[in-house]
Amino acid sequence: MTDLSTRVREGDTIRYNGGVFTIASIGYSDNPRKPLSELRITATPAMPEEITNPWVTTRIGDGPEILTAIQPVEAEELARLAAGKDVLEIGSAMGYSAIIMALSGGRVTGIDSHKGDNWLGDTLGIMRANMAWHGVDVEIIAEMDTDAMPRLYAEGRRFDLVFVDAGGGYDEVKFDVTWGLKLLRPGGSIAIHDYGHVGYTDKKKVCDEMFPDGPTKLVYSLFIKTP
Repeated sequence: MTDLSTRVREGDTIRYNGGVFTIASIGYSDNPRKPLSELRITATPAMPEEITNPWVTTRIGDGPEILTAIQPVEAEELARLAAGKDVLEIGSAMGYSAIIMALSGGRVTGIDSHKGDNWLGDTLGIMRANMAWHGVDVEIIAEMDTDAMPRLYAEGRRFDLVFVDAGGGYDEVKFDVTWGLKLLRPGGSIAIHDYGHVGYTDKKKVCDEMFPDGPTKLVYSLFIKTP
């Protein structure tokens, strides 16, 4: 891994501003006699060799342990994107990312059925307990996304950031991203988690189909697009 502060060559992989990129071309902006500080580097988002995003227990500050598959660098980016914004989250689980975004000043609405009929169990009760500990207020919509998103749209609700982190099947992802874009305010961003995940290949497929020009920014497996 090469840092921008060192000499780079075409094809090198670098970390910059929270993202991972591959150097596509290097050249001076106008005059080859200009100093290195004015060197123009064109880079494209790069994928790590393999993404698995295992579920692990982590803490926010000295709070209780929360089970999540969000990576630390992704959590940092979500906090930055959500700061002072109206946020819609699709798939909240036990509340880790919702709390991260709320603590950064985001006004978060989280859609999750919280059915408790999968291996995660009673996520609604755990999410509420975690929110209470951190003293944050998240609007929880305990419904299926297929019901909640069209209803929010009909009600005129719009958001500055839509974070999609729910089911990984093609139709599920396509639905969430399609309706997420409808619910997005002009100038807003949509972020899809698990892009490139080896177990959720349809997430990458949907993103590549819907955004053929690629992400605005890619932070590990967080595909961010500002249409």
